[in-house]
Amino acid sequence: MSDDLAVDVAWAGDIATISLAVPERGNALSERLCDQLVSALDSCSVGAAAIILTSQGPIFSAGGDLDVLSRWHTWDIERRSRYVEEGPQAVMKRLMGVPAVTVCAVNGAAYGAGMDLTLACDLRIASTEATFCESFIRIAVVPGDGAAWLLPRYVGIGRALDMLLTGRPVAPDEALSIGLVSRVVPPDELAASALELARTVSAHDPSVVRRIRSMVFDGMAETLEEHLAVASRAIARTAGQPAHVESVARLIGRNRNS
Repeated sequence: MSDDLAVDVAWAGDIATISLAVPERGNALSERLCDQLVSALDSCSVGAAAIILTSQGPIFSAGGDLDVLSRWHTWDIERRSRYVEEGPQAVMKRLMGVPAVTVCAVNGAAYGAGMDLTLACDLRIASTEATFCESFIRIAVVPGDGAAWLLPRYVGIGRALDMLLTGRPVAPDEALSIGLVSRVVPPDELAASALELARTVSAHDPSVVRRIRSMVFDGMAETLEEHLAVASRAIARTAGQPAHVESVARLIGRNRNS
């Protein structure tokens, strides 16, 4: 595999599997990974009946790229907004906009923006080793990738606020009980189970599947575009505050010492 390759694409018939492929970086959402993921989604949109999103290594995605987060506060608000809009938000929009059904096979920890990737997929299936965490509050920023819009729609406002305001990890059994995922399977069954689920859904009339997906979200009072426009400005502003800078520095220090 090329050192420049951040995602990997494999096909099983008309089912495409896109894997985040930077396990040594915790599959963090760097600019390179986001750009390649958008390109992969665009490419797979042509001919794919369903798309499975998963990751290589023990971590699904650790979320934001620490190299960026460590210097984010030095950027002006406009640059931070562009970074969010052209990176993680662009991925979220592509995931929610592709015509194919999307299934997220969560193989490990999904934190922050990494968890938001799972929320952008139509269906989620988790390994017993998966963990879900809306960790933005841990580094003193607001969710900037759609979590505050999507999560309440899956688990309800109360549970969403609990996750968003505490930043606590949610284990697979709880994720299943609150409706965050539709099923939990052993690690060695995850890939096959995700493929089976993708084939089951994609076997239905694709025009009906697409219509049902749009009906679920089009009836909401606030559009995702409106929410994301607000979220990008909010996260860009909070990223400039001392609490965010200090929290990221502590996180980097812990990682270096571990």
